[in-house]
Amino acid sequence: FDMTAKGGTPGTVGEHLAFERKDAWDMRWADDNPELFAMMEKTRMYIFRGLDPEEPVTSSAYLCNFHDLEISAVFIDDIMQ
Repeated sequence: FDMTAKGGTPGTVGEHLAFERKDAWDMRWADDNPELFAMMEKTRMYIFRGLDPEEPVTSSAYLCNFHDLEISAVFIDDIMQ
C-alpha cells in the first residue's frame, strides 16, 4: 500500500500497489534502508530493492535481522533439538 499516492476517492490517501507474492511466509525490512526488505517464499530468500527482486538464494531459515545488507536467520528445527 503506497501511502504517498493520492487516493481515487475524495478524503482517502494511498493506493494498492501492483505487487503480490504467492507462498510468502516471512518478511523483514532492513533496519537502515527503507527501500530494502527480505522475503521468504517457499525455500527461496529474495531481497527486494523497492519492488524489484534480486536473484533468490535457497534457504528455509526464519529471518531475524536485516542490517547493512547482511541478513541474520535461524533454523527453528535446530533450536528445538
